[in-house]
Amino acid sequence: MEKSEFMIKRIFAEEGDLPEIVKMRVQEAYDQIYEQIRAQDASDENNEACENHHAVIRNNGKGLLKVACFVLACLLALGGTAYAVNLILDRYERMKQMDQQEKDQIYEDIQNGGNLNHEESRTFTESESARFFELREKYKANEAFPEGELEVVHEGEKAKGELYLLVKGNHVESVLVLPERELTDEELLQIIEHNEKEEYVLYEAQQKRIAEQGNWESRMLEMTDEEVDFYYLAFWKGMTHVTGIFRRGDQSDEGGNQVLSEKETATYHEMERQYLEENRIPVREEPLPVIEMPAEYDGKKVVLCRYNTSFYLPERELTEEDFLEIIDFWKRAEYSLRRVNSEVERGIRKGYPELENCAWEEELEQARDKTVQTEQQFKEFYRNTRPAVEKPLEEATICDIVTFGSYEQDGNVGNGKEAIKWYVCDQAGDVLTLLSVDVLDATAYDKREDQTISWADSDVRRWLNEEFYGNAFSEAEQAKILTTQIKNDYGGDTEDRVWLLSFSEYIDYFGVQNRRPMGVKETWNEIAQRATDDCHLMSHPTQVAISKGLYVWTWEGASDYLKGMTDLSMIDGNSPWLLRTTGPEWGTACLSTYALYRYPQTDSTSSLSGIRPVIRIQR
Repeated sequence: MEKSEFMIKRIFAEEGDLPEIVKMRVQEAYDQIYEQIRAQDASDENNEACENHHAVIRNNGKGLLKVACFVLACLLALGGTAYAVNLILDRYERMKQMDQQEKDQIYEDIQNGGNLNHEESRTFTESESARFFELREKYKANEAFPEGELEVVHEGEKAKGELYLLVKGNHVESVLVLPERELTDEELLQIIEHNEKEEYVLYEAQQKRIAEQGNWESRMLEMTDEEVDFYYLAFWKGMTHVTGIFRRGDQSDEGGNQVLSEKETATYHEMERQYLEENRIPVREEPLPVIEMPAEYDGKKVVLCRYNTSFYLPERELTEEDFLEIIDFWKRAEYSLRRVNSEVERGIRKGYPELENCAWEEELEQARDKTVQTEQQFKEFYRNTRPAVEKPLEEATICDIVTFGSYEQDGNVGNGKEAIKWYVCDQAGDVLTLLSVDVLDATAYDKREDQTISWADSDVRRWLNEEFYGNAFSEAEQAKILTTQIKNDYGGDTEDRVWLLSFSEYIDYFGVQNRRPMGVKETWNEIAQRATDDCHLMSHPTQVAISKGLYVWTWEGASDYLKGMTDLSMIDGNSPWLLRTTGPEWGTACLSTYALYRYPQTDSTSSLSGIRPVIRIQR
């Protein structure tokens, strides 16, 4: 008996326990399903039987369960078992239909196969790649499912068909064996569903491991959907995209003021350590109060303002309990974001939580309109997608490339230093702000570990303004470089001749934060398109940077699964590069970014990072 047929017979036997989704959908879908049944290649006798049953049920008003059973039985009679299941169960329900034996086998195959991705016996054709991505989107939207299952063959077994997954075992990468002919849509859907099953099984295993840890993260699993929605909406649906700002009185850590005292900063980090490592939690079980607008803050206690996603602090010195409540709120918000994204991705949720009767909904729409206008009128570096043109320094404007200074880049000191190429990313008369085209070198933000290091006190700042500055520019060139007052998010402003972009400057120059709301997951096609648009965001490392061990993303090294999704070869050879922003909200980390990411990553300050210097010159 086919597995799908067994599932239907089991549904008949357990009629009273039909999945809730069947009860919800079958009445509204009944007539549509019936019309689709009639379109099947069935005998006149079967069609006549369907007509009779349809009339009886429609006229006599049978219950939902009987209607569901009729639909399934009629389809079964017409040989449409898989068709019936496909129409009634969504992809998440399909995952839940797996028995434990099947899940255990898939998990074992993943472990024996070395990783989740599989080698392919041949490359997908262009048509197969396009259809794979299209069908995957339909699968996620519950619009297309396979009728059969991908055959899985273990080493030593003989395959029955042309398409199968060969599990070699002993942690050797499994191989997806493809026929030499063009894959059908059914075969592509079988591959897609097997990938979905693997991800679902790993997701369940991860949840089980987290539950068994008995630490702070295990507590998060106990959160109800209502609690998750609360934290998600409180933290990720505000007017701003920069989250977790501390505000006290007229000070804010986004403007360079140190809101927390030195003692409070030390207490904050110690409470964070105890929360993560010793499972210390706030005494109060309720979350921090949430206000909608800044004007509502009364200055008496710590609150979270949804409007600007900021923690508002009283003038008094914060206690250990205050910081524990802040940290707990933050961690629950981060967990809620991951859980919502994961559940939407897997079809557990039908969509993202949305605010109802938002106090600033009209203002938010106006801000979005203003953002579009601002990008069109003022962000020329971001808006310009024309091919970069090299021009003499005297003629260059925004988005052009100029040559200024020289630095060892090809790793061959015998042939001398190579000229440095820069993008003109800003202009004010004859003053040009330049960002290096390439990742020129690689170094750590700071060698000290487990500390929050400000830009002002960082090793990389000293290296740029002393070693790099002295090595890359002649005396005549140094005379053209302006000393610039740099606004920093943490640790006070500085005066520098060479610096790195900050988080906010990164947003301004590349427009990356304004292209989608927080919490909305992108498809790989959207990522690929953005990577193409952000031609200035992509940056390839020099041989000197590579020789120091800097990570380089390559299309050749990408998984076959990713290659089957879309073409990301346009960002081949791209490397991460460092931003100068740090602060209590980032912990003991610094920020870096590269073309695959819209939002900066956090890395240990002692990690090796790519360097794209910024200078300002008077031509």
